[in-house]
Amino acid sequence: MCRRRPSSYLATDEVLHQVSHYGIARIIVRDKARAAGLTLKDTGFVERGIMVLAIERGDTVLSLPKAEAQVLAGDYLLCYGKVSEIVNKTQ
Repeated sequence: MCRRRPSSYLATDEVLHQVSHYGIARIIVRDKARAAGLTLKDTGFVERGIMVLAIERGDTVLSLPKAEAQVLAGDYLLCYGKVSEIVNKTQ
């Protein structure tokens, strides 16, 4: 399933559903996203049960980034968690 939300600053680009409503999504961080400039621990993902598996930044992939990793505009976040929470976080 592919979801695009052009009016949102975080957009769910792709969603791969797994069992029990969990899945993996690739999220783009747009320029005006609240998450841009924050560390992963300050984004609120953990509180929603969302694990960031990787940050794609240009040609670089940060696998299993630490909580102190900074999220930048233009990054793609590969996330795992409840699909409803991931989609809610991007709205």
